Amino acid sequence: MQRGSGKGEFPARLSQAEGTVKKSSRGIMNCKKAEQLLVDHAEQTLAGRKKKHLERHLETCESCRLQLEGIIRLREEVRSLSVPEPTESEWERFHSKLTRRLAEIDSERAARGSRRLLLKPMAAAAAVAAGFLLVLALWINFSMERKIDSNSSGKVMEQLSSEDSMQSLPSERDDKFLIALENLSDADLEDFVDDAALLLEEDSGAFDEVFLYSLTEPDPYEALEDLSPEEYDEVLKRLASI
Repeated sequence: MQRGSGKGEFPARLSQAEGTVKKSSRGIMNCKKAEQLLVDHAEQTLAGRKKKHLERHLETCESCRLQLEGIIRLREEVRSLSVPEPTESEWERFHSKLTRRLAEIDSERAARGSRRLLLKPMAAAAAVAAGFLLVLALWINFSMERKIDSNSSGKVMEQLSSEDSMQSLPSERDDKFLIALENLSDADLEDFVDDAALLLEEDSGAFDEVFLYSLTEPDPYEALEDLSPEEYDEVLKRLASI
């Protein structure tokens, strides 16, 4: 009977001990969770079960206790470095400066408002004037371009007409020269070629050299383009005198 009672009492005591362990383990706080509550505890804003669990943890954990002491010491240093309260005279000086500056800002805004009222009609008139000047500038530019184009086209046409007249001159010279040569007989033509050397002896300048050079070329009529009207008339006179 005693053995049986002894065997039955052991499991009951074991289960009772396990419950005690489980209950006590719920109140244990690890360092990671405690570190998250150190600042609140230093500011004295922590309460309830969290405060009790943290205080119990700090009793056994030296590391977390040192961190809490460092936080409290840092808060005290910051509090000692805070800006002191200004005196009454400093507040009065600040108030007078602030009032004076606000009055200046109000006057500047009023002046800007009056200028805006004056600038509105001036801006409208300036816009109209700018548009008129733009149209006038475009019209003047267009007129000048037309004038320049007409002058340049007139000069070009005049130059082309003069070039046409100059280009037609050699053909007329060739025709006259051919007519003069056709009127010569074979004997007269041979005499004209033989007497070409006499032209140099008369010292008639560049005309004689050009004319003599033209006689030795396969196409002597090309040299006539280099002759002036006076030189060409001289050639015709010499042909007529042969």
